[in-house]
Amino acid sequence: MKGFSRRMAVVVLSLAVCVPLTGCIFAADLISPEFLSTLGFDPETIVPATGRVIVAFKNDTTGLAGFSALITFSEQASASGEGDVMTLTASDVEAGSTRTLVVDCPFVSVNPLGFAVETTEGLAVITYAGNPVLYGEDFSCGDIVEISIAQVAQVDGTTGYEARVRIIPGR
Repeated sequence: MKGFSRRMAVVVLSLAVCVPLTGCIFAADLISPEFLSTLGFDPETIVPATGRVIVAFKNDTTGLAGFSALITFSEQASASGEGDVMTLTASDVEAGSTRTLVVDCPFVSVNPLGFAVETTEGLAVITYAGNPVLYGEDFSCGDIVEISIAQVAQVDGTTGYEARVRIIPGR
């Protein structure tokens, strides 16, 4: 055991001298995503992405609006809609204004669920017909996921509403 202790002391002493002189290059290489990928590891499971995504609920109508969206944190929750999920809501968003919420990365997707707008005829309820936006494909940490509701003119001259999703890249 004395040999092992001596060897361990030499390794620790070498690292103590080497790391400050090299600026932790070797240590950083050990946890770099590229190095982990070459070994067959998924870097996201070892060193997950950090940062935040801003979810912006934008009301482009003339009435008061409410929004809801589902954030999924795992592939299983994304498939079933249950489990590791969080519902974001924003109520009483004034006409022409935006309400923002911040979500920590990483997560799987943002799925706009529905919208409600106060009109002169009552409450208009709109469901989102599009697909969820996916982390890594549609947006990344640092981006803004803008979910908006807008008034659109219908062919018959009445007012309709349209749900939109736009990704604003972060810096």
